[in-house]
Amino acid sequence: MLESITITRQNKLSTSYPLDIGSLIECMIFYGKTTIVANYFILDQLFHYFGGDKLLRLLKEEYLHIVYYRI
Repeated sequence: MLESITITRQNKLSTSYPLDIGSLIECMIFYGKTTIVANYFILDQLFHYFGGDKLLRLLKEEYLHIVYYRI
């Protein structure tokens, strides 16, 4: 397992799907710490895909870390 990775918007042409969720899940499996540099659109996609409860669980169990920035 690798130590950590930080990802940000992967699809720069889409505000609806700025992240590749498959890639995000692979990162959570293969890296000890996965950090997302997120804006409103990324948070919206994460809530839409995982739902609030699952997203909170990922954060609490430290599979995922989010750093928020405003555009």
